Amino acid sequence: MLGFDVQLKGFNRLDEVSQRLIVPLRQAAVTLAASIRKRVQAGVSPRGGMWTPLGEYTTTGRSKDEKNKWWVAPNQPQPAGYMRKVQQGQWQGWAVYENYKSYLDLLPHGRRRDWEKTGSLWRSYGVRAMGVSRVKISFYGSKGRGNAQAAIATLAGRMEGASVLQYNEPERQAFVADIKATIDEEFAKRIGEVTEAQRLTRRARSASRRSSVLLGG
Repeated sequence: MLGFDVQLKGFNRLDEVSQRLIVPLRQAAVTLAASIRKRVQAGVSPRGGMWTPLGEYTTTGRSKDEKNKWWVAPNQPQPAGYMRKVQQGQWQGWAVYENYKSYLDLLPHGRRRDWEKTGSLWRSYGVRAMGVSRVKISFYGSKGRGNAQAAIATLAGRMEGASVLQYNEPERQAFVADIKATIDEEFAKRIGEVTEAQRLTRRARSASRRSSVLLGG
């Protein structure tokens, strides 16, 4: 299993006061994100059961054409049970299996879904500052390339019936406990004041833009 730091997004775009006030929330969110990732990579869904086994989404291997079977390179695990192994030519050493599902069934513990293959999904994992009192845990893509990892997670959520990033109740309780331990009433009041000031600023800017449009500016 590979380990990657949880990325921080957008925190440096906050004003100086907000950057100081959001520290406890940021720390609690990073801890929550790390807990979710650890559970997911252990193969456990937010409902407590296991994710759908690998291979359940695939249709590879239904065709009789050998080109549509599951081919495994010589440098990859090739458990006994393959249809054949190529002995010569360009594909020498490759093993051919009926389909991806049957290949996984032959691997020791190979069908556990942990959302870890190339590592690209978790490298895009992060916490984004949405404001002084709000953050978002998600997968993020780079500008101009879109957000392929978020799309993968969304599709997987539809297949699984639960988001890959959905927290469970113990994780929620731990997050709330972290917040309560680091943010007292006075600190919360300051965050509320800054949040309200930012809301009024956004409202004033929006009104200014509307006025400019009405005046032909």
